[in-house]
Amino acid sequence: MLSLLTVAWAQQVHSAAALPQPHCASPRPPVARIPARPDGPAPAVLEDRDAYGASQVHLTDHFALRWGDDLDADTASIEALGADFERAWNAQVETLGWRQPPGSDAWRVNVYVADTGPGLPSIPFSGGFVDIDGEGFPYVAVSPDLVTDHGTPEGADNAAWVAAHEFNHTLQVHDDGFTAGRYGAWFHEASANWAVPFTLDRDGEPDWGVYLLNPQVALDMAAWDGPREEEGRQYDAAAFLYAVSDARGPGVMRDAWMDAHRDDDALVVLDALTDGGLRDLFVAFARTHALGDHRLAELYEEGIRYWGQGEPDHRITAVVEPTRGLEDPPTDLLPDAWAWNHLQLDVTEGGVLVADLDAEPEGSLGSPSNLVPKLVVERAGGVLEDHGLGEDVAVEPGDRVHLLVISVPETARAGERFGYRYALELDGDGRGCTVGRGPGWPGLGALLGRR
Repeated sequence: MLSLLTVAWAQQVHSAAALPQPHCASPRPPVARIPARPDGPAPAVLEDRDAYGASQVHLTDHFALRWGDDLDADTASIEALGADFERAWNAQVETLGWRQPPGSDAWRVNVYVADTGPGLPSIPFSGGFVDIDGEGFPYVAVSPDLVTDHGTPEGADNAAWVAAHEFNHTLQVHDDGFTAGRYGAWFHEASANWAVPFTLDRDGEPDWGVYLLNPQVALDMAAWDGPREEEGRQYDAAAFLYAVSDARGPGVMRDAWMDAHRDDDALVVLDALTDGGLRDLFVAFARTHALGDHRLAELYEEGIRYWGQGEPDHRITAVVEPTRGLEDPPTDLLPDAWAWNHLQLDVTEGGVLVADLDAEPEGSLGSPSNLVPKLVVERAGGVLEDHGLGEDVAVEPGDRVHLLVISVPETARAGERFGYRYALELDGDGRGCTVGRGPGWPGLGALLGRR
């Protein structure tokens, strides 16, 4: 089971005071040991049970908020936190149709305010987690500041976020699903983050924009320690799940969890549930999000400004010159599976451009490669024109050429990268900047400003 300290990275990296972000360190859920509900219909009023001996309790329709005598709890704040969890239940169970938490047809779900009395769960950070108690039921633990700070707008938003995210974890423990993927249980955190805006009735979350800073990192990466560009990917990957639910409806996420098993690969399950296949959706996601050509672009740019300052910025893999034949991209930034590279050419002299891609047949660990190129010319005013490889493309000074190389193999192994060579041949002398991001990249904000 993962340590409760697994997302301490969040306290360091996402530290902007202007947009405080709660975080989750839910342990990877074990096989749920849920006692069967007694025979007969579910009771009209749920019973409550306390696994840790809390001295205080506040009951709602579906939850029992419990704390100890070390917390001088304000009644209004406790009631407001209970309302946050009821809102999560209403949005995710009643509206989105997820299966309710195991055991909750007979007993209220326990929510413990951690570190407020002897024997209660402990939490070393601000936020919450979900685990299974000694009697085999899921419970939520939250940090005391979710109560003490609830009277402020910032604290109230923090508590609502945590309630929405953590409640979704209680819906995931039925069958120990999706715990044996390439990088572990990334889908647990991505799904819980995905549920937040649906619960709070808002369109996306700004911190998901951090996903775009390192598009060469796998969508299904789960890393709590390690290289900075990989840490926290499992949270920001909700950006893609949100795009999937935009295209195919929010029921796709619910259905993915309905019959989830330990050895299931979430990407395979989602692919079977999406008309036209998940790879086409990911290619479209890469194209629109790499170029800021989607409705949440400004929101994500806001998140990058606040939370992305400590992250490596590889939105542009390289700013390149016109080639003479095939050339290599930066080898240390080759894409993983379900990832992409973004090569940019700034045109200084008009001519005819022809692009090509020569993909390695296999990844670095032997998996068959599947690289999908997208060639887009950006013109004055932010107009984007899509073109095919091998096509003669007339370009003018001031144009910006984007070559996206999107990796969507059928199978891949952890840590596998997919190589290629590329050509961007221009019949004039219209050479652009030197290889590397360099000062020529204006940032997504400037790109949006030209639209």
